[in-house]
Formats: sequence, C-alpha cells, structure tokens
Amino acid sequence: NISGHAYHPGTDTWRDLPVSNGVRDLTGASTVWTGSEILTWGGRTSSTAFASFGRRYDPVSNQWSLISTQDQLSVRMNAMTTWTGSQWIILGGTDGMNTLSDGRRYLPYEDMWLPIAMPPLVARYGAATFFIGGRVLVAAGQIQTQLSANDYALYDPSTNTWSSSGFAGGC
Repeated sequence: NISGHAYHPGTDTWRDLPVSNGVRDLTGASTVWTGSEILTWGGRTSSTAFASFGRRYDPVSNQWSLISTQDQLSVRMNAMTTWTGSQWIILGGTDGMNTLSDGRRYLPYEDMWLPIAMPPLVARYGAATFFIGGRVLVAAGQIQTQLSANDYALYDPSTNTWSSSGFAGGC
C-alpha cells in the first residue's frame, strides 16, 4: 500500500492521500507530474523485489488507478524520466544486476506504451534529463557503481530519433 500526503500551498494545509495496493515503500520509482496527475512506475519494494506496474493519481478525484501493462518497460529502478507535455519518457536505470539503456514512452491520454529508439549512449542510471526545444536532453549519469558518464544525446519524441551525442565538459 502506498500512503502519503498532499500539500496545498494556497491554504497551507496537508491532506492524506488514499492508499493504493502494491506500491508501498517503493525505492527508485520513476515519477512525474503531468500538470493534472502524478504518474509513478517501477522501482523496488522493501522486500527487494522489483515492481512491474505503475499507478496514476488524480488529485481532483483523490483516486489511484492502474497504468496499462501492455508493452510496458522491463522492471527497473533509478531510471531517467521527463515529461514532454504529452509523453512520459522513461529511459535506462538498473534492474539490480544490469545497467539498462532501453526505454519507453508512456502516453497517459491513451494509456499506452510506445518504444524508444535505442540511444547512442552506453547504459546508465541517474542521468540528468530535460525537455527543451521539443527534444529530451540526456546527460551524464552513472554507468556503473564507481564510474560516471560525461556524455550527452538529444532525443526527439516526435520522430523517435536520437542526435547530437558528444561529451559534456564538466559533467
């Protein structure tokens, strides 16, 4: 079960969130705010098992609901994630044994997952991701436990293509 609290800055008050089965104590889950709801997917449970599901929370109805599992990502935690305004991009991460490079795009308005072209970067987790100028910038991150990356690439979700990979000085 997941429990939590929502803060309303206009009234300076907190309220309890409803309980959602199966999402208690997730570590490293991918989470994003769409402007109207919270999406969360994956992560590892307190029992060290990986979650292979997602939930969406609607603060207006105060309800959690399931995210489609058809064509979803493989299990992972610490993935890179960003919101484009219409698509949720989830990329990389780790499955506890391997560092991953693949990803998926989730379209919440259609409740469907779409593939992402394989990036020109080595597998990583914890990279910085930003949506800027219609493209997703993926930079730096961890390749392995004591090895950091200092490169970057740009992903265009409208064409499902990658470009401009290079080295990011100072990362």
